Amino acid sequence: MNPLDLQPPDQQELVDDLKLVRRRGLLNLGDLDTPALDQAARTAGRLDDLTVDVGPYVIEQLLREAVSTIGGDLGDAAAILFGLDEGGRSAPPPDLRKAAAANLSVSADYLRKTYEPRIFSATAQIILGLIHRHRLHLGRLRQEVRTPVGSRLAVEWLTRFEAMYSMWTPVSGVGNDLTAARSTLLDPERIWDREPDPSDPDDTGYSQELQAAGYVTFAFVHFTRFLCELENFQVRFGGLWLLPDSQAETDLADAVFRIKLASPNNERDDSYLRRMMNRVDQLEMTGFLDLAKDDPIAMASHDEWQVYGASCQCEWDIGARVGREAFPIHPNHPNIDPRCDVHLLIAACNDYILILDDAWDQIADWYHDVPKPVRIDLTGEEIYAAREYGRMRFGG
Repeated sequence: MNPLDLQPPDQQELVDDLKLVRRRGLLNLGDLDTPALDQAARTAGRLDDLTVDVGPYVIEQLLREAVSTIGGDLGDAAAILFGLDEGGRSAPPPDLRKAAAANLSVSADYLRKTYEPRIFSATAQIILGLIHRHRLHLGRLRQEVRTPVGSRLAVEWLTRFEAMYSMWTPVSGVGNDLTAARSTLLDPERIWDREPDPSDPDDTGYSQELQAAGYVTFAFVHFTRFLCELENFQVRFGGLWLLPDSQAETDLADAVFRIKLASPNNERDDSYLRRMMNRVDQLEMTGFLDLAKDDPIAMASHDEWQVYGASCQCEWDIGARVGREAFPIHPNHPNIDPRCDVHLLIAACNDYILILDDAWDQIADWYHDVPKPVRIDLTGEEIYAAREYGRMRFGG
């Protein structure tokens, strides 16, 4: 059977199936009659064999991917409503509705009448979009000499790597900015020191320490973006990593765990900051900082990051790089303390970047349109020396 000959389901039929899943819950998914979702799974390329039955785990994965794409507060509420967030699978559907309503600060009845129709419609539209995207992939893959024709695994790998690389960028930002903060203080030339301008009564001057604090602020924002992308990955893929090597999957998951463990945040901080960042269009730094500067909880977290960044007393040869390291890390530089919390986080960021890059290199020959970020072959200090960052201060 040619997968391109399959017809997508009707949007309203998808909405009806989604309502049924909401009423009965994920635990009962295997007992439900959901023909539109079954057809969606087939036409979206979620089966290797189109003649076999669509299992509940396939429907759940499709639902996770669609809901994760909604984004923002509505996406968070949708994940709760369908039981896709952590601990939601076994919760009774009425309790999930109440929790989703609480997440949006509305009543359960208001959620049912106002938000649920939007959630069902948005989810159905995204599923149809996934089907369309898969059909485009199939059309392109048929023209690729190096890619197995119709390979669902090839498409799945590409989709998964795009999601994992969405974390690569903020992870890189955390490592770069924490490194820049410390290397700024190690710079003997202290190029950022400046006395106040006597002709400007509002000018308080500037210093190397203020510049370093600015980099810590940037790291704080990048870490919050990482939390959003990680949550999106967990909702979309159930937190399951897909790499060509099983040991690499374990190592990548461990790097993510260590990134969170080594940060100054606790779980409540993570949740609060993630929700705030999700309110910002495109997870932009400026929008997040504008919200954070007027929020005492966010400011308290920011101040903790400043104390955290200032706790690093490690040293290394500025501009030095050993091997493939993305940032200076303790195994390669004797004056970096292996117990330093900041460098434990930097080392975890380094591991995430290298593990994912190595995994991508194993399968990159299958694709021409590589989504992998291009790394500039410069040290962090050289990158920051070449940039015109200006003298941005938090909330300034």
